[in-house]
Amino acid sequence: KSIKEQKRAEEARIQKLIDDEIIELDEKYKDEISQINAQHKADVADINEQHEINTEDLKTRHGDDKQRIDEEYAVKVAALESEGQEKEEEINRLNEEKEEEIKRLNEEHEADVTDLNERHGRVLSGLSTNYDNQIKEETLKSEGYARGLLFFSDGPYQEALDEFEDVEELDDNYIDVQDYIQLSKAGMKDPGSYSQDIKNHYFRGIDLFVDKKYDEAIAEWNEILKIDEYNTLAKKYIKIAESRQKQLKELDIEE
Repeated sequence: KSIKEQKRAEEARIQKLIDDEIIELDEKYKDEISQINAQHKADVADINEQHEINTEDLKTRHGDDKQRIDEEYAVKVAALESEGQEKEEEINRLNEEKEEEIKRLNEEHEADVTDLNERHGRVLSGLSTNYDNQIKEETLKSEGYARGLLFFSDGPYQEALDEFEDVEELDDNYIDVQDYIQLSKAGMKDPGSYSQDIKNHYFRGIDLFVDKKYDEAIAEWNEILKIDEYNTLAKKYIKIAESRQKQLKELDIEE
């Protein structure tokens, strides 16, 4: 094949790769949003359940305290009643004391319930804010990565690099963002400035890489290093291919 035919083949194969990446990106975005929604729903349920438990505990403690006061004053009144009619004034005083103590107890209970509800509201508000931030960040990553892929496909590599680096700031392990950062940087260097032998190895390596034949692609780019041991383009592509092989190995996927 001529260099022009190789470049056309490369462009077609890269476009297919980009199309596949867009599909993968869309699926990943939907999956991430689904996970965020599920986690948010579970967190809200847990918080509401705990709030109900705390509210019931307050109610139980309030009932127990009220019963204790009733019993304490009942004992005191019973003791006075057994002593005769002349204790009626003292009994009235005790009843008034009991009513005051129960009133104070009710006020404290209401204050505790109000405080508990306010804290519950703040927790839910914080959870909602965190949820909104997660959705926003996931959307920023997905949209930025998609723009980067489109720029990369069309060839303005600087614009692609800017988008991928923005995504990297949010999540440096997002899909293949590291690969595309390196590819964008490499793409900014014109292969036409290299010798014919280097260009031949370069384009053959690209074809093999797109076909996921990483060992063969690496072999082609190593041939470039035999000609030019400082060739940064070949080194970057070898690193990218080796990284892809490592990812596939970790996922137990055969090339």
